[in-house]
Amino acid sequence: MTHDYRTIGDHPILRSIAMGSRDSIMVLDPLGHIRWISRTAPGLTVEQVIGTTVYQYVPEPQHATMRSCFERVLSTGNPDSYEVTYEHPGGVSFWQSQVSTFIEGGDVTGVLVIARDVTEFRQAILQRDRFWRTSKDLMCVASFEGYFLDVNVSFEQTLGWTHSELTHQPFFEFIHAEDRDATRAEMGRLMEGAQVAGYENRYRCKNGSYRTLSWSAVPDLEGRQIMASARDVTDQRRLEAQLLAAQKMEAIGQLAGGIAHDFNNLLLAIKVNTQFAKQASRGNSEMLEYLNDVERAADQSEDLVKQLLTVGQHRRIVKTEVDLNDMLRQLRRLLRRVIPESITIDVDAGRELPLVLGDGAKLEQMMLNFAINARDAMPNGGALSLSAGYARVDDVEGGEVARAPAGYVCVTVADDGHGMPPDVLERIFDPFFTTKPPGQGTGLGLATAYGIAEQHGGMIRVTSQVDKGTQVKVYIPATADSRVRDSGRAPVILLGEDNALVRRMALKLLERSGFTVLVAEDGQEALRLFQERKDEVRLALLDVVMPNMSGPEAYERMVELVPDLPVVFATGYSTSPLLERAAENPSVRVLAKPYKPDTLIGVIHEVLGVTSD
Repeated sequence: MTHDYRTIGDHPILRSIAMGSRDSIMVLDPLGHIRWISRTAPGLTVEQVIGTTVYQYVPEPQHATMRSCFERVLSTGNPDSYEVTYEHPGGVSFWQSQVSTFIEGGDVTGVLVIARDVTEFRQAILQRDRFWRTSKDLMCVASFEGYFLDVNVSFEQTLGWTHSELTHQPFFEFIHAEDRDATRAEMGRLMEGAQVAGYENRYRCKNGSYRTLSWSAVPDLEGRQIMASARDVTDQRRLEAQLLAAQKMEAIGQLAGGIAHDFNNLLLAIKVNTQFAKQASRGNSEMLEYLNDVERAADQSEDLVKQLLTVGQHRRIVKTEVDLNDMLRQLRRLLRRVIPESITIDVDAGRELPLVLGDGAKLEQMMLNFAINARDAMPNGGALSLSAGYARVDDVEGGEVARAPAGYVCVTVADDGHGMPPDVLERIFDPFFTTKPPGQGTGLGLATAYGIAEQHGGMIRVTSQVDKGTQVKVYIPATADSRVRDSGRAPVILLGEDNALVRRMALKLLERSGFTVLVAEDGQEALRLFQERKDEVRLALLDVVMPNMSGPEAYERMVELVPDLPVVFATGYSTSPLLERAAENPSVRVLAKPYKPDTLIGVIHEVLGVTSD
């Protein structure tokens, strides 16, 4: 059946729709010829397109989409839709078309297409998607039920979780436990229609750390959804906290220094007048006893003033070149006298480090103070460790602005004691603040340590968790000439011995002879320690028969990394192959068990080329 294209426009329904619509309305025959059209795309006229096929106005790859849509509508009678692009001199347009059957005289004679230009809408979606993908802020859509419906790439990158991991469990699982109640309160406000701006909480990263996020959010009450964006302000808040802490300590220091200065004048008067009173009280033993008590109290007060002056950084310090490794080795002996046997002490002072410029006595006082505090945190025993290492400026924890071009020497004091809650951790350097019972502490120890670090241009970082212990990192600037001082450096020896009694004996013997010792209980552990510290180890002292890996097997793996590594094998068995090897290689020696202390040290000195005193 043929139809007059010109008369379709007289159809009353089409005419009324066309007059009230901004869309383009077409009637097509089953083959896609345009029988009637209300308006055309830019660059075309109605007269030009009548009788032509609709396919010639869209790119060929889209023909199949259109054709299949028309066939579905004609065969089923159900409406359908498709979307195509139209290229014209002004650019590219996006058109979305709704398709239904066109009926004349009770017969289906073609399809009715209502096409809408959705270019602006599509461009807005593209811009939104581009913004969603490229934004450095964390963006998400969340349900009122407490699940992420969608998150952007920055969300995944910042926290380390995948899209699937973030969307398949309630988002409260990622929020710090201390922040959940406040977050629920903000959710309640959003569900009531309020908007949120500047709310902060902490989100857990996949590696276990937390990031502080500042949120802005708006609700979609009809869709029961929340659209939100967050900015990672972790580093900003850390720097702000450091600035506030520095300002607080500066103010406290000035106050302490001022008090100490005035108190010193009063003490001078007290002490001088006490001397006068003692001279005037000769023969009055009771009065002299009272005055001696006054004098002792004045002496103790003078020590307190000295601590206050250190807090206020008003005490002059004398700086010389200091080797913090040597300091830790010397401190090891002192700690054993003040630390009970129930606490193990591990002092790692084997690494070659730059020197620092400082007051050795003050730095030792600071380290001892931290060790004593660690002792007090472990009343039932535990483990205390002290170590020193080099830290580049970028490695300084807490994002501190660089103040040491040559880097820092970092001394770490760690314990596994009862730890501290955040509210206590914030105040540990405040003068006179102490958690100890009355009469058991002045509260000046850590404040003094802070003052010492500041006087040396250094800094202190403390992390602590309740029941998990405390770690103190003290950063002291390295000297401008950061070359390591080689003279006087205690050689590092790797000791591998599975027998506990022999191991303890050899350790004490080597340490008393001035060596730094790395201790392993079997061959595998010895190899692992060597792989970690191969640049430091000067000699390996290995038992021949050990579990997991024998001494010779471990040594074979070691010399793959350091071919000229000297070794002393200790054995109670016949060792012909080892003796043969020792005869061929002067770096390999065999020591028969049981050996005498002097024999062991003599062999080690001989292999290392060290002259005994």
